[in-house]
Amino acid sequence: MAPYAQRRAASPMASRLRNQRAATLWLLSALSAVPGPDPGMAGIEAATGGASRWRLPKLWSRRRAVVSTPEKLQPLQEPMDTSAVSLPLDDAEAIVSCAGAGIFVFWQLGALKYISTHFDLSNVTLHGGSAGAVLSTFIASGVDLNHAVRVSYDIGMEARVWDKWNHFGLFGPLIRQWLEILLPPDAHIRCTNRIRILLTRVPGFRQQYVSQFASREELIDAVMASVHVPFFLNWKPLKSFRGAYYMDGTLDDFVSGENSPILGCNGKAFIVDYYEDPKLTFNRLDFLRLKTHKQVLHLVAYGHRYARDLDMNGGLDPCLKDLRVVPSGETARTQTHVRSEVKA
Repeated sequence: MAPYAQRRAASPMASRLRNQRAATLWLLSALSAVPGPDPGMAGIEAATGGASRWRLPKLWSRRRAVVSTPEKLQPLQEPMDTSAVSLPLDDAEAIVSCAGAGIFVFWQLGALKYISTHFDLSNVTLHGGSAGAVLSTFIASGVDLNHAVRVSYDIGMEARVWDKWNHFGLFGPLIRQWLEILLPPDAHIRCTNRIRILLTRVPGFRQQYVSQFASREELIDAVMASVHVPFFLNWKPLKSFRGAYYMDGTLDDFVSGENSPILGCNGKAFIVDYYEDPKLTFNRLDFLRLKTHKQVLHLVAYGHRYARDLDMNGGLDPCLKDLRVVPSGETARTQTHVRSEVKA
């Protein structure tokens, strides 16, 4: 399989995606009162077929320089004993990172269903940003992923989301309800110093992570800050957390097209990223578009299939081989279960 960057560059949609990222960067620059686009560079370069070019705000450029060196990244100031401060990013024996996904969180869920069946993740360090923060929290808290899909269906039916064409302001309360229902009372204890939730601080767009939680409510607040797509979730541009303002934790990844160093951990982490699945066809902005519940179940099955195929080709062994509990060939029972859910 070709490297991620090469596949993106070769994609026929690459120019369109670059334009989308440039426009997104300009919008977010305006929201945080940093310098906007350079008028002299704003047009589409029709002659060369290139994407629109926008002048990067100084704050953005400075933050990118910090993110490019993982050893300089610092966790948010923790409200707990300083003796429990987070360890360096690459300290763990095994790391599983969940990238931003939006509605493709269900693809991630399917992939993690396979991985958690075939590997012991009980002591794995989990990194997650945006929708990936939800899945990382579920895994660390011991949430049954099949039950999570069923609960999402119940919540969706109650809110009649499948009948609505406009979903702005809808998903924020529903995601919080999903977390409130599924997370156990001691979720914050299980997650402290085991997961790292990515946040993007505003102003400055500085990517940070938080790994300690004083209560279950604070854990949920951290996840909600990480998933906060401006305006889309609850009509608000930013999410307040611990006295500061944040937005989607994988904003930088969306704009740059690459997973952040916090997720990659110098190549040590296995990253669960729907964009790595060559059999999925989508527009990058599809992550905000709601699917029918049948499509949601298909996403679960696609994620499971991707992880299975990757495992059969040895793709999971470099990061997780010491944690294997089920041989890669023994997949029929689990895959049949996923297919039965789709048919139902």
